[in-house]
Amino acid sequence: MAEQVHLISPEEYLAAEEISQVKHEYIDGYTYAMAEATDAHAAIVWNLTVLVGTILRGTPCRGRGSDTKIRVQEGRKFYHPDLSITCDEPMDPTCAYMDRAQVIIEVLSEATEAFDRGLKMEHYQALESLQEYILIAQDRVSATCYRKSPDGWWRMSLRGPGDDLVLESVDFYTPMEAIYEGVVIPPAPGLHFVSE
Repeated sequence: MAEQVHLISPEEYLAAEEISQVKHEYIDGYTYAMAEATDAHAAIVWNLTVLVGTILRGTPCRGRGSDTKIRVQEGRKFYHPDLSITCDEPMDPTCAYMDRAQVIIEVLSEATEAFDRGLKMEHYQALESLQEYILIAQDRVSATCYRKSPDGWWRMSLRGPGDDLVLESVDFYTPMEAIYEGVVIPPAPGLHFVSE
C-alpha cells in the first residue's frame, strides 16, 4: 500500500514557520527547506541591502530581506526572496508575509537557478503589484532584469561588467561592480591558460 502524504494548509505552514530554525518555501501544500547561502550569496545580498536601503530612506517604499515571505496565488504559495521592495500602504507589523511586492530580487545559485528563472518567475509575475523581477548571478557579474511594461508585457534586459543595475520603479541605479564588492568571482569554466 502506498504511503499517504499529508499536505499542510497555508495556516499550518505559517504557524510552523514561526518556530522553525530553518526557512521553508510553501507550494500547494508541500514545504521545501531552503539551502544555506554561500559567502558570495550573502555578500551580494548584503551589498544590495545597503545600496537599496540608502535610496529608500525618506520614501514611502520599504525593503525586506529573506525573512519576509511573498504570498502568491491566494496563499497557495509562499516564497522567501533575497530582497523585496513594497511602496504600498504600511504592512501589518505582526504579519510575516507581503502581498504587494513591487520589486523582487533573487540571487541565483546552481541549485535554484532553473526554478528561479522558470516556475517561480511565473508565479511572481502573476502578482499584480510586481513591476520588476531581478536575478543576480553569484559566479559572474551578471543580472537579468525583467520589467512589466505599461501594456502588461514583461521585457528582459541583461546587465554585466561596466553596466548599471537599474530599478526603474523605485528610481535606483548602481554600478554592477558595487553589488559584487568583496565577492571573489571564480574564473570562467573551460578557460585554461598555459604558460610556455
